[in-house]
Amino acid sequence: MFKEKFFKIILVLFFLAAIISTLFYKHLEVQKEKDRVQNAREEFLADLDTIPQVELPGIILLAHFNEKSNQGSGCSFGAWDKDPDDFTQNCFDSFSPLVKKGEKGYSLRIDYDVDSPNPAFNGIWFKLENKNLNDYRYLVLSAKGDKKRGFTKHFKLELKNTQGEKGIHYLTDLEDDWKQYVIPLNKFMGISEFDKMQELIFVFEDWRVTDKEGTIYIDDAYFTKEEILKQPLCGVYPTLRECIPKPDISTISDREFLELIQRKSFGYFWRETNPETGLTKDKANNFKKDNFKVASIAAVGFALTAYPVAVEKGWIRREEAMERVLNTLFFFRDRMENVHGFFYHFVGMDNGDRVWNCELSSIDTALFLAGALFAGEYFGCKVKELADEIYQRVEWDWMLGKGDNICMGWTPESGFLPDRWNKYGEQLIMYLLALGSPTHPITESVWYDVRRPIWDYEGYTCLSSPPMFTHQFSHIWVDFRNKHDDYADYFTSSVNATLANRQFCINNKENSLTFNKNSWGLTACESPAGYRAYGAPPGYAHYDGTVAFTAVGGSTPFAPAECISALRWMYQNHKDYIWGNYGFVDSFNRDKNWYSDVVIGIDQGPIMLMIENYLSGFVWEYFMRNEYIKKAMQIAGFKDGAIKLEADKKPVIVAQYADSSIEGQLYKLTPKQALEHGAITKYPYDLGCEYKASWDEENLYFWVKVSDNDVIAEEEAKTLYKNDCVELYIAPVGERLYWGNKEHFQLGFAPGRNSVAIKYAWFQERDIEEVKSISKLTKEGYELAITIPFSVLNVTPQTGAEINFSIAVNDFDRKDNTDKAKFNLHFVPIYKNSYQSGFELAVLKLAKDCKQID
Repeated sequence: MFKEKFFKIILVLFFLAAIISTLFYKHLEVQKEKDRVQNAREEFLADLDTIPQVELPGIILLAHFNEKSNQGSGCSFGAWDKDPDDFTQNCFDSFSPLVKKGEKGYSLRIDYDVDSPNPAFNGIWFKLENKNLNDYRYLVLSAKGDKKRGFTKHFKLELKNTQGEKGIHYLTDLEDDWKQYVIPLNKFMGISEFDKMQELIFVFEDWRVTDKEGTIYIDDAYFTKEEILKQPLCGVYPTLRECIPKPDISTISDREFLELIQRKSFGYFWRETNPETGLTKDKANNFKKDNFKVASIAAVGFALTAYPVAVEKGWIRREEAMERVLNTLFFFRDRMENVHGFFYHFVGMDNGDRVWNCELSSIDTALFLAGALFAGEYFGCKVKELADEIYQRVEWDWMLGKGDNICMGWTPESGFLPDRWNKYGEQLIMYLLALGSPTHPITESVWYDVRRPIWDYEGYTCLSSPPMFTHQFSHIWVDFRNKHDDYADYFTSSVNATLANRQFCINNKENSLTFNKNSWGLTACESPAGYRAYGAPPGYAHYDGTVAFTAVGGSTPFAPAECISALRWMYQNHKDYIWGNYGFVDSFNRDKNWYSDVVIGIDQGPIMLMIENYLSGFVWEYFMRNEYIKKAMQIAGFKDGAIKLEADKKPVIVAQYADSSIEGQLYKLTPKQALEHGAITKYPYDLGCEYKASWDEENLYFWVKVSDNDVIAEEEAKTLYKNDCVELYIAPVGERLYWGNKEHFQLGFAPGRNSVAIKYAWFQERDIEEVKSISKLTKEGYELAITIPFSVLNVTPQTGAEINFSIAVNDFDRKDNTDKAKFNLHFVPIYKNSYQSGFELAVLKLAKDCKQID
């Protein structure tokens, strides 16, 4: 009995100990999570602290121009002329990276001109903003002249205070090498008080200068109490880039490194968004505060997606995020101007007003909506209600513009834009939102009518769309993994597009200092020449050595090993130039020794969010719960499972022997198969083409019937490509057409007067008289009958012979908003390693029987 009671007591104690132990460990887990969140939040808030600038005691910095700006303590500057309307005398200020004091930075270049028949003077001013110089003894500056352009050896300095007192000092004996001037302030006679100084002015006077036109350079200017600095200021005052802390990533894991990038990127959306309107800057300086006040509605979509990620990471509190999201959605619902539910591309971030006469943007509205619907799935309640309300009022069917595809935009000044979303790109998310709309959906035929060319580069087969962002944007929200529709496996395509983009840069490493296996990424981004859309094959490559971090970071789920390796390498090797307040700058170009100083919202978003999808699938998980997306994926015909991507095969067109009739085998050019560029409103009314080929022992014949609602043929033969016309590309020698090769042909034909077609051969730079063509205008458009002697093509005709060819139709319109378009049967740019190696054409096969040859 005693043993039984003892056993029960022990059993109870055991269970109590287990319960206490469980509760204790749960407490530890909860505390551990609280500590993690607290640490994460502290790290994030520390990232937002303004980086303090170096200050030396006894020194007031006027300028050192290390970062192509005046790096003085709040001193602005500018050029002035006595009479700005007198163009015979002027002064211009700019920055010189070639002529500078010290090892790095810039100097201020001053181009003056006082060569005038009238008294002339001009110069440069620096605002001193009421600086108190009573305790300062010297003005120190460095100057030099430009030997090639000429320069004055003397010019005047003026100091002014707020009482209107002016002191003057002449700087003399300027040389063509840097010379430091130490000027006692008591030399500026005429000033009694130095406590409220207004301006320092450089003055060039026509009666004092030794050369009336010339160039001088100014650098390293400061006021000092006693000490004269012994080294150039670029070595004393670090640049803003240098002030940004650069963490040591050599000892952290890939996950920790990626989360560091995410945290820095999120700082952009948190700090560069107006918390009242929810509008996010289109771009911002990565190193200092700026006055940029234009927001991008697409960037808002990325921000709305970023807030829940930040909540899960512990960077912001759920209440903070929800307040920001609700403010955004209320503003978009009640105050942001919309037309048929669509929003303007760029707006003022404080008021939401349209700027730059920009378009009502279909894709940017879609990116905003994707973020709103995602936030709705995450927060639920009022957020979901508002997101649904904003989404359901969008009239996707209106944005079709009475055509076959969604228009890229609309303006109140000119109506629908001429370009349409008719070829694979970043718009898959937009079409899914339009398909799934419960109020204003488009039909599934619009999804089917998008052209999806699948081409190959170096063994990587993917949908052809050279800029990398076009393979990323839709994937930020839509989980395309292990899914396909009737046309493509979009995730596999993006994997291959990433690897092709990287391979093209590797192949070009001998042509660019920027490119190597860990320094790549061609997409739309900031460049030394402004915003540019770079891209890699398959398709037309466009590059100049500029690579963008969003191309790599935004592709992390597609090729994690290659992307992480590249991000690490670029950070380790270039961190002094590319790492700022918000992480990586937008882009850099080593060939031009150029490093961007900005970050762009639509580039920061893919970096942060696609890294999160790689790490956790978080964005995919919530977005794919959305009922509208589920419905759209079903309508679009998505099925589970991956499929192999196969490059488009060259079409084989059969030319029958001695068949002069217009009956029989006719081939068609359709937008889904052959739209090379531009857009059509309605097929085939706006543009359609049927054609036929035949042959005999002497000639090759083409009969072409074009549907065209607005036939325009007003150009001379040499420029007929600027009007409606048909082009025949023929490469009888070899497998490809080489542009401009005299043995190959680009033949143009346009309807002319009196049944005589206008024609021209551009590679031969003449009208080949042996080539004959007659034309006829019809009610639907025009027809052409073309005869090309085999002797001209240098081809011996025989059954089974294959000729490389393509047929193209150019369309120009005045009657509708799609003013130009071009169909091209098969015209694929081929790149061998890094160089373009001609164009792949279709095959024209000569036959002598009535059977179609496959």
